Amino acid sequence: MKFVNSKLYLALRDSKLVGVLRPIWRYFYMFIYSPRKLKRYADDMLAIAVKVLDKEDVCYWLDFGTLLGAIRNHDFISYDGDIDIAVMCTEANKLVPALKNCKEFEVTHEYWVNGKIAQISCEYNSLNMDFCFYYPEAKDPYNYCCYLCSFDESISKNIKDNKFQVSVIRSSIPYKGIKNYDFKGLLVKVPQNESEYLIANYGENYMIPNKKWDYLNDAPNIYKYPVTELQGTCILNK
Repeated sequence: MKFVNSKLYLALRDSKLVGVLRPIWRYFYMFIYSPRKLKRYADDMLAIAVKVLDKEDVCYWLDFGTLLGAIRNHDFISYDGDIDIAVMCTEANKLVPALKNCKEFEVTHEYWVNGKIAQISCEYNSLNMDFCFYYPEAKDPYNYCCYLCSFDESISKNIKDNKFQVSVIRSSIPYKGIKNYDFKGLLVKVPQNESEYLIANYGENYMIPNKKWDYLNDAPNIYKYPVTELQGTCILNK
């Protein structure tokens, strides 16, 4: 859950208070609230998710900051705010109902792009986990991409029944299969080419921690769609 995806933002975004509260809430969420939730609940949440994924025989792997922490820190990154899981698009029909039927999780958001599911977000004790669905890129059979969606004040107006327009970013990665990995005593899946994968997401210096890293501006493998070119839809389930 990011600030603009939160219930507080949705309640205040049309009021004069949102401009004042936005920077305060962002700081609190990013540097105090989320890291505390991650430290307390991340191990349990990941274990529950892996149990669901394995039961449904879903092709998945750790992604983004969760993968980076597992490989570089052998732990979650202390200043990270959520857990990221990559899933093959072909597994959506199995995973989405399984998550909605999981008593421990609350499905909070669904994101759709071009009529296809792009991401589903869950909460466990207010800790967020994002499942991003990866699609093959036509130009290269070893490249896959996911579509990252976020609220945009210029377009994210309520459409109907808690549906919102959202901006879209495409993130492309080299995918060469998955392998088992022991992460804090839990058997998980990671990319077989984890170094190449992390370089695609974070650059050659991914092993050097950088608290100032801004994925939207620093990641070398993303394309930000102008809202006139492509928009997504968020279904808010809360």
